[in-house]
Amino acid sequence: MSVKEISQKGTTKPMSKAILRKTVVRNASFTLLTVALLLACSCSGSGTGFQPVKNTAKMAVPQREGWDLLPEILSRIIPPTFPNRDFNVTDYGAAGDGVTDCNPAFKKAIAACTQAGGGRVVVPKGIFLSNGPIHLDNNVNLHVTKNATIMFGTNFDDYLPHVRVRWEGTECYNYSPLVYAYKKTNIAITGSGALNGQAESSWAMWSGKTRPGTTSNEKLRKMNHDDVPVEQIKIYAKPTMIEPFECKNVLIEGVTLNDYPFWCVHPVFCTNVTIRKLTIDSHNSNNDGIDPDSSTDVLIEDCFLDQSDDCLAIKAGRDNSAWRKGRACENIVIRNMPSNFGGIAIGSEIAGGVRNVFFYDCEYESGNVLYCKSNLDRGGFIKDIYIKNLKIGKARILRLRNNYHGYRGGNFPTEIRNINIEDVHIGAGSDETISLQGVEAAPVYDVFIKNVTVDTLEKGPIMHLRNAENVVLTNVSIAGEIQPTNPPMMPPEEKEQEGTASIAPRRNGKWSNSSNWETGRDGARLKWAGDDAERLPDDKIDERVLIGKSRVVPDGVTVTLDRDIDGEFEVRVYEQSTFIIPDGLTFKIKGPFIVDRTNSVAQQLGGTVEIAKNLDIDTTTGRYVIAGGSLNCGKLSLNEGMFVVDDSQGKIKSVTVRGEYRTGDGEGNTTTKFVAHKGGVTPVQCQDLNLDAYIGEKLVVDVTNYDYAANGDLLLFSYTGIRKGEFDGGPEKPTPQVTIIGARADLVYDDAGKKIKLTNFRP
Repeated sequence: MSVKEISQKGTTKPMSKAILRKTVVRNASFTLLTVALLLACSCSGSGTGFQPVKNTAKMAVPQREGWDLLPEILSRIIPPTFPNRDFNVTDYGAAGDGVTDCNPAFKKAIAACTQAGGGRVVVPKGIFLSNGPIHLDNNVNLHVTKNATIMFGTNFDDYLPHVRVRWEGTECYNYSPLVYAYKKTNIAITGSGALNGQAESSWAMWSGKTRPGTTSNEKLRKMNHDDVPVEQIKIYAKPTMIEPFECKNVLIEGVTLNDYPFWCVHPVFCTNVTIRKLTIDSHNSNNDGIDPDSSTDVLIEDCFLDQSDDCLAIKAGRDNSAWRKGRACENIVIRNMPSNFGGIAIGSEIAGGVRNVFFYDCEYESGNVLYCKSNLDRGGFIKDIYIKNLKIGKARILRLRNNYHGYRGGNFPTEIRNINIEDVHIGAGSDETISLQGVEAAPVYDVFIKNVTVDTLEKGPIMHLRNAENVVLTNVSIAGEIQPTNPPMMPPEEKEQEGTASIAPRRNGKWSNSSNWETGRDGARLKWAGDDAERLPDDKIDERVLIGKSRVVPDGVTVTLDRDIDGEFEVRVYEQSTFIIPDGLTFKIKGPFIVDRTNSVAQQLGGTVEIAKNLDIDTTTGRYVIAGGSLNCGKLSLNEGMFVVDDSQGKIKSVTVRGEYRTGDGEGNTTTKFVAHKGGVTPVQCQDLNLDAYIGEKLVVDVTNYDYAANGDLLLFSYTGIRKGEFDGGPEKPTPQVTIIGARADLVYDDAGKKIKLTNFRP
C-alpha cells in the first residue's frame, strides 16, 4: 500500500520521497528517545544503569500563554536604528516644485545611502513629484520632514515592471506598491511629512479592482486555486501604498498617508515591525488602513485612521499559495489607538492562520471590538486572541463568521478557538451584540467574555450563537441585564424541501411555511453592504434572502414567487439560478435586489416590483428581464451584465428608476437592451443617466416588429436630472457600441428634451 499524506483540502496525495525520508528519520529519532526515557525510568540508582532524574518539578519550565506572552513579544519588537548620516534628495537632483520628476533622485539617494552603510534619505520642505514607485534598500530610513510631501504620479505604466506582492491574499506579480521593499533588512519611513498617492484622480477611476481587459479577480482566484506558479501570475491591479515584502526590522512612523489606491500599510511575510503615530486619510474603494499579513512580531500603536474600508485587518493569505507558504500572522500587538479607531478585523484572507493577537488600552467612538471573518474554503485558523481594557461609544462585542461570502466548494473551514475579551465598557450596543456563526464542519470553540458592560441596546436580539462550544460569559451586562454564563445556542439550520418557494423568515414574520429560500441573519452568506465601501449598511433590513449558492438552496435552482410579498428583505439571485416573478403578484422589498454571479437571472413576467434600494446586476452573465408589469427601484446599476426591457408583447406598464440609471460600475461589458412591439417600447424613466463605463457600455434595440413609419421616433430613456456619457464604449473602446436590429436609425441624445431616442428610421 502506498504511503499517503493528507493535504490541507482534506484529500490524499502521494507523499514525496523527501517528505517520507524526513518522516522516517523523525519517527526513528522519536522511537530512540522514547526507549531511552523508559530505560531511565526503569533503572535503579545503583550499578551501571542510567540514574533517575531528580527534582523534576524544579527543573520544569512552565509554558507561557495568554497575557504572559506579551512581555516576551514586546521585547523582540525593536525598531531599527540607522547611522547618523543624511542624504538629502535635493543633492541628487530633486526639486520640491511639484512638477519636476524626482523619482531618479530618490533612486540615486537611496543607492548612495545603502552603499555608505545606511542612514537617512531626507526629503526637505516642498512637494516632490515621483513618477513611479520608491523602492527602499537595506539600512535606509526614508525621512519625510515637516511640510514635505511626496506626491506620486498618476501614469500607471510608471509602476512597472511588475514586482512580487501578495494581492488580496494571492501571491502574484503586480504594479509596484508606491513604496516597496523586497527582502530588505533595517528599513524605515519616518518624519512628520506626507505621502500622497493622488489615487482619486487616477487609480480610483477604475470601477473594479483590476485594470479593464486584464486578469480579473475571478481569474486570479482560479490561478491560485489551480496552483499556477507565482512567477506565471501577472496582474494589473490597484497597488498598495506601502508594502514591505519578506523584510526584517521595519519601522513606519509619524508620516501622513493620503489618497492611496488600495490598502495602505501592508507588511507581508515581515518580522519585527513597528507601526506608530501614523495619520491615514483616504476614501477610495478598498482603502484598508493597516493590514499586517503573515507577519511576525508586529506592534501597532497611536495611529489615527480615517479610511473607507477595514480600519485594521489582520490577514494570512488565501487558498493554495497561502497553504503552500504555511506562514501564520502571529504575535500582533495593537494598543493606544485614538478615538477614531474602528476596532480590529481578522480575515477574510486567513489560510495561513492568525494567532497571539493582543488588543488593549484603547478608547474609541464606534466599531466592532472584534470581527473575525472566514468561510468554508479559506482554511487556516484564528486562535489565541486576547482583548482587554477598551472603552467604546457604540459597538458589537464580538462577531465571528465562518460563513463569509466567496467560497466555492466548502471543503476547508477555518478553525476558530480561544477568544478572550475582558474589561470592556460600551455605551450603546447593537443587535447581535455577541454573534458567533460557526458551521457544522468547524464550530467555534472556547470563547470567554468577562467583565463587559453595554449600557444601552438599540434593538435586539442580544446574542446570535450557532455551532459554538464552550462559550462562557462572566459578569457580562447588556442593557442592565446580566447575561447567562452559558448562553443558549440557536438550533441548526433547517433542511428545507426544493420546489416552488415562498418567503419564510425563520424567526418571525407572517410567512412561516417551509420553503427553499434561505432567510434571516442566521442563514445569510452575504451582507449586501459589506461588498462595497461606498454602500452603507441599513439596519432596518432584518431578513436576507439568497436564491442559489447555499446549503439550503443549491446552485441552479428556479424559484417562482407564489404570493404577494411586502417586507424588509434584501434578495440575491445566485449561481446559475433563476427567480421568476409571475403576473398578478406584488413583490415589495425594503432592501436591494441583486443579480449576482454566473448565469443568474431574474425574470419579471408581470406584476408589481418595488425595490426600496438598488437593483444591481453584478455579473457579466447575469440578467434582469422585465416582460410585463411595473418596476420601480431606487437606483439601477449595471456593474456588469444585462438589463432587458422586453416589451415585445406590449405588457410593460412602467420602468421607473427614482435615482440614477448607471452602467459600468464593475468589470464592464454591460448591455441595455430594448425589444419593441408594433407600437413602441416602454422607456426607462430615471432621475440621472450615467453612461460612464470604462470598457464598453452597449445598447441593443430590437425594432423588428416596430412600425416606425406610423410611429416615428422611438423613445428609450427619459430623465429629469443630468446625463453623463454616451454609449460610446468608454476610453477602452472609444467607438459607439450601439446595435439596432430590424432597421437602421440614428441614436440622438436630446438633453434639451431630457431624452434618448432613435430617429430617422430607414430600411
